[in-house]
Amino acid sequence: MHRSRSAALSVRRRLGDQNRGKHSLTGDDYQFIHKSAIPSYHFQKSLRRLPIPKLPETCNRYLASAKAVLSPAQFSQTEKLLRDFEKGDGPALQADLLAYDKAHKDSSYISEPWFDIYLRARVPIAVNYNPFMMYAPDPDPKFMDQLTRATNLVISYARFKRALDTNVLGPEVFHLNPAKSDNNKFRTVCRMLPESLSWFGAVAFKAFPLDMSQYKSLFNGSRIPKKGKDVLYNDASQKHFVAMRKGRFYAVRLFDDNGAVLPAAEVQASLAWVLQQGALPGGASEAVGSLTTMERDEWARAREQLEGEGNGQSLKQIDGALFTLCLDDLATDDHKRLVQSLLIGDDAANRWFDKCFQLIVDGNGQATLNFEHSWGDGVAVLRLMEESFKDSNKHHFVSPDDKIEGVRGGAVEEIKFKLSDSLKQTIQGAQKKQIAKFALFFRTVLNLSLQHAAANSDLDFATVQYTGMTRGLDQEVQSEPGLADCSLALQGADAKALIAQCSAVHSNLVKEASMGQGFDRHLLGLRITAERAGRAPHDFYASEAHARMGHFTLSTSTLSTETLVFGGFGPVVPDGFGVGYNVIGSMLGAVITSNKSHRDARQFGDALHKSLDELKSILEKKEMETGGLREDMVEAARKFMTTSKVRDSPYEEQKTFLLSKGVTEAEIEEARRLNRFVSTAQSVLVIGSVTYAGYKLLRSWVLPKFFDIPDPAAEEARRLQEQVTELQNSVKFVMDSVAQTARVLAEQQNEITKSENGHSSLIPGVSCARESSLSRRGSVEDRDGHQHHPIAAAQDPSLLTRNESFNTFPHCSQNQFAAPVIKPTSLSIPDWQKALKEKNEEDVRSIADSVLNGGYSTPPANMRDVEPEDEEENHLDH
Repeated sequence: MHRSRSAALSVRRRLGDQNRGKHSLTGDDYQFIHKSAIPSYHFQKSLRRLPIPKLPETCNRYLASAKAVLSPAQFSQTEKLLRDFEKGDGPALQADLLAYDKAHKDSSYISEPWFDIYLRARVPIAVNYNPFMMYAPDPDPKFMDQLTRATNLVISYARFKRALDTNVLGPEVFHLNPAKSDNNKFRTVCRMLPESLSWFGAVAFKAFPLDMSQYKSLFNGSRIPKKGKDVLYNDASQKHFVAMRKGRFYAVRLFDDNGAVLPAAEVQASLAWVLQQGALPGGASEAVGSLTTMERDEWARAREQLEGEGNGQSLKQIDGALFTLCLDDLATDDHKRLVQSLLIGDDAANRWFDKCFQLIVDGNGQATLNFEHSWGDGVAVLRLMEESFKDSNKHHFVSPDDKIEGVRGGAVEEIKFKLSDSLKQTIQGAQKKQIAKFALFFRTVLNLSLQHAAANSDLDFATVQYTGMTRGLDQEVQSEPGLADCSLALQGADAKALIAQCSAVHSNLVKEASMGQGFDRHLLGLRITAERAGRAPHDFYASEAHARMGHFTLSTSTLSTETLVFGGFGPVVPDGFGVGYNVIGSMLGAVITSNKSHRDARQFGDALHKSLDELKSILEKKEMETGGLREDMVEAARKFMTTSKVRDSPYEEQKTFLLSKGVTEAEIEEARRLNRFVSTAQSVLVIGSVTYAGYKLLRSWVLPKFFDIPDPAAEEARRLQEQVTELQNSVKFVMDSVAQTARVLAEQQNEITKSENGHSSLIPGVSCARESSLSRRGSVEDRDGHQHHPIAAAQDPSLLTRNESFNTFPHCSQNQFAAPVIKPTSLSIPDWQKALKEKNEEDVRSIADSVLNGGYSTPPANMRDVEPEDEEENHLDH
């Protein structure tokens, strides 16, 4: 029986493996989201610190921004106060601030005060501080199942954290030109440089490393409420995350005791078990998470009460957890309803807003991050979202088709609380306040003219931008000078130029802020420096105009990426608007929030739509007046009109659709003209190709086969082949002639040599061997003083006599011989040579006759011009 059960279990496991999700990662490939060649914190030691701007530049920037907001009288008073500050208290405070910054090189001059601003704030952090960012859906709808989507993202988070903890997560680097710097050469050079110089090496590639100090707070952290000032808590030793379902808390293991990521199937099984659990026995009054929406001092008192009633360990499990996963029942496509859930959390029964971040996965599988803002800004969170989005979509660690395994012992356990009636009443009160206090309207709109809409709505505004500054703080870009002129002149002749000017000014302000040259943080640092030294702040800080400049009625933020659908946050002042917008390609979207008792977000959205329509009309009008065409729109319209599903539809329908998408009539006509030209060119090309192919077929096959008319090209090729063959034969003839002539000449030379040797043997005397030639005519002198004119001796050894028979020449060795030569009176050609000469002449005549008759005969090797030999007389002087 036991063996039978084991076999059945084995079969079920094999079937489960066959049905499992798409991933097949093992070992380090599963444990790490990637392994970077450059360590995660390699650039930290060499990062440039946040600079302190020069005091006069900060004052000038402040006044330029104030001019767009303040009335002339207010601006005049503000300018007077600020110039007095610049010449009076300012220089001394600037010197003290520089000294403070020099003494705290481990941070920035604004870091500690900035944390204080967040942590000392007593308002609820939900809406006021915590933003949310919604993931785009999984490209494969099959994996949008709630359990599947949650598990896949959780495993990606674990792989991300494992890489971060082991210092192999790629460092955050901004590449000006990724094609030239984001490559192996860049990584090799930077890795080899010491940490104290690595930043300079990266900049040489025009790549700028960003601060990653906030990444250490991305996991295992919580904000703990305390009276007066909260504290940040982090416990990196914890290996579980908290799953929330219907107000209940569950600790779910994600890493084993050695820090390795657990198999995805085990995490999936744990979450499947959580989803099967019911609601709290006592209902919403036991939902402790609602307490995190309270004002911070009230929540601090309630937490103390929780700890006093024996819930300290439960709170610790939540505070030190990796993150919180909120599994919601809500399944809606209504954006207004979604924002209420994601930003406010409804009654917050299934939220814990103090956590470093919460992953919210609703009944549709839609995933969103809501994060506590005091530990860092959106850059680190966005990096986590982008990495996990790509990773979970690529690998799909689990699938909705998987067979869920049983829960392993210790893999998941519920975190329970002991609640007194007093605490339950506190929870109920928090829930009522949460629902009543933050009744928000929102509208998703295209966002291009927020400032113009603000001007039309009589708002004062300031735009907040997140940047990648070193030591990780966001910087503000406040009101642009010239906005009022642009808003008032939108219908004027110079509207387009003014829009371009405002865009340029805004871009410059963003650039200054990203380089740490914004005025807001600098002035704040100077004020805190005065307070630190016990000095009273300058009157400038107490002015009504300065208070108005710090009252951000319109606050905007963006983290544009295709990973997000949209994101949002609450207004930063009670009577303001919070606008979170996203720009992807040619699409723009925004979430607008406001407190219902102060502002109407719907009305602002309508004003924004109106502003966009005005801008569109103005820009299109300018294009029409100047005859300008947008090339990108023309190309887009042309491609649209040539798609298979559109090209056969009536032109008027195509035109109507394109006009609704913002394409002008002139651009549509241009696209249509280009399509006609392309169509005509294609037709000409096809007709020409078919005609040429038909002509070739006719001449090369039809006419030769049926009409016996040769193909001109084939005939020309045949003639060319004949000429080549003739040329080859001629070359062969020449080569044969040369070879035969060389052979005969060699034979003739041998005959001449033998003949001459035979003739010279008749003359007594021998010259020095191997030193005389037939042409040599030198004379030698014997012992008696006689001169002799030797001729070549025969080389035949039989002609040589004994050594003692001859006198030795002075220049010969002892083995060489010489004899007196008798001078002949004359030399005449022997009869056999005369006969040879006559034979040669006869051969020449024969060859000439053969050539004249058109025949061919190989000339004999001894054929040569024969000249009468000169007779040479040699005299022997006595």
